[in-house]
Amino acid sequence: MEFVQRYVPKKISEIDPENDTRVRVTGTVIDVTDDSIFIDDGTGTVRVSIQGNLPEFVKNGLLIRVFGIVYQTSEGFEILANIIQNLDGLDLNLFKKVKELYNRWGCEFDI
Repeated sequence: MEFVQRYVPKKISEIDPENDTRVRVTGTVIDVTDDSIFIDDGTGTVRVSIQGNLPEFVKNGLLIRVFGIVYQTSEGFEILANIIQNLDGLDLNLFKKVKELYNRWGCEFDI
């Protein structure tokens, strides 16, 4: 049986570049450059590097989820995006309530 490492859901402030390798973060795009985006999740901001072309849907103010690999930099860490998911239209308050209920019931909420 082969071990497959999953993308661990993290808040930006909780990411430890020495121990975390694959993470999944949700946040709002606050800046877009040619090869990267900056997202903020309310706990911190992180640069997300993009290999290849930036998806056309990515723009400032958009809620996204990034699946990527954490790597250390001289200023801290960045994330190399493997997948960028558009969460436009997601009711974030309802999402948080559902997550809270799952956690209260002792269930793993891993969407």
